[in-house]
Amino acid sequence: MQHIYVTPELNAEVFRILEEKVLKEKKKMGRYGMKLWYILVLSAVRLGLDADYDRLDDFVNHLKLIRQILGVETIFGEGKRFSRQSIKDKVSLLDEEIINKVNEVVVRLNWQVV
Repeated sequence: MQHIYVTPELNAEVFRILEEKVLKEKKKMGRYGMKLWYILVLSAVRLGLDADYDRLDDFVNHLKLIRQILGVETIFGEGKRFSRQSIKDKVSLLDEEIINKVNEVVVRLNWQVV
């Protein structure tokens, strides 16, 4: 995840894929949505741990390491909170096809480095 975040070419390609899926046909409503980074990290955690949405909700709102990866943990320990419904609505947008596309991009761009 860190490699995706800090590698400009990889970051741009991964977020282009996510934008096509998540932001497709969405109108600007004046409300803040869940950032694509949050959706990507939460999807990876969910898939990696085979977690249900209740467990994912617990992780994202209570585990310091996950919150640091998301960039929402403050030095005071209290930062952005995520509702279970928001987590479910957004994370469920990334289906197996999108995750496979992201994986292909990561592998392809990393293969070029080697």
